[in-house]
Amino acid sequence: MAEQDSAPALLRTIMGWPEVVRFWLPAWVHERAAMPGRVDEALIRAEVVCVELMVRARAGMPVAELSDVESL
Repeated sequence: MAEQDSAPALLRTIMGWPEVVRFWLPAWVHERAAMPGRVDEALIRAEVVCVELMVRARAGMPVAELSDVESL
């Protein structure tokens, strides 16, 4: 269980993922239709963060850590 709990934090910090969407079995069983929407929303948020980082890099601005632009 500890690996499951620490995986999102590791993916964000070490791998640079802006977000991790987790699906637990009870939610999958009871709310399966909502799961693709959650993934789509997370992908849109991640794309916004990545575009912002690319714009900053191309403009020669310091590229913030992902935690600095999570509010986008």
